[in-house]
Amino acid sequence: MQITFIQTLLIVLFSVFCIYDYLNTKLFYHCGQCVVMGCITGLILGNPVLGLQIGASLQLMTLGVAAWGGASLPDYPLGAMIGTIVAVAAGQNAEYGVMVGLPISVVAIQLDVLVRMIAVFFARRAKTAAMNRHMKSSYLWIVTGWITWALKYLIPLVLLFAVGPDRVVSLVDMIPAAITSGFKVVAGMLPALGIGILLRYMNAKSNISWVIIGFAMASYFGLSVTNVAVIGFAIALLVFMSSKQQMRTAQTVGGGPDNDEL
Repeated sequence: MQITFIQTLLIVLFSVFCIYDYLNTKLFYHCGQCVVMGCITGLILGNPVLGLQIGASLQLMTLGVAAWGGASLPDYPLGAMIGTIVAVAAGQNAEYGVMVGLPISVVAIQLDVLVRMIAVFFARRAKTAAMNRHMKSSYLWIVTGWITWALKYLIPLVLLFAVGPDRVVSLVDMIPAAITSGFKVVAGMLPALGIGILLRYMNAKSNISWVIIGFAMASYFGLSVTNVAVIGFAIALLVFMSSKQQMRTAQTVGGGPDNDEL
């Protein structure tokens, strides 16, 4: 597929907005950056389903992973965008897009480190201006720092469109089949790894019965992950309401807090 100039411009502008959202509103951050960015990139290119599939696959790799202590993580949202662009240009499936997006996400760690180092300069300038009560100057330094953050997405995307997605597709096709097969295996394992890390955060040992129920529903009843998630949400809501009612009952029976001494 030939990507037009208008589509290129829309994707670049969308990437800049994504950086703004990450630093400010965080709408995509809480709704699933990879899913949203992959889907909208696919929508711009005329194939939102493919973008959604690639974004969802990479989103699973982020489950339970957090940048503690300011550490840099693989930039899976950027991988979702570039993977979608290359997959659409090549006319390939989601597996092909994940195979392209995964190494891009890992390499982008270095860009993230570089941007964070540069952003410290602007942050200190903004802080100094604010301490001297030069608020306009402080706001200007903050906005300039935000533009610097936008380079994290602009540089890879501009390079991709400058070289041409078709040439990237040709380069990927030159990779030996053994290596591409390895990438596909890793791409299939990482979502399971992400879910495993997430289970550690959820204290699965104390809630192993619910884990077994969810596994049985997906395996033996053939329900999709979405169906199991909806049922799990309903059960969690019932348990929460039940525990809340028990607390109210206990307070009523006990007569509430004892304030006689006061």
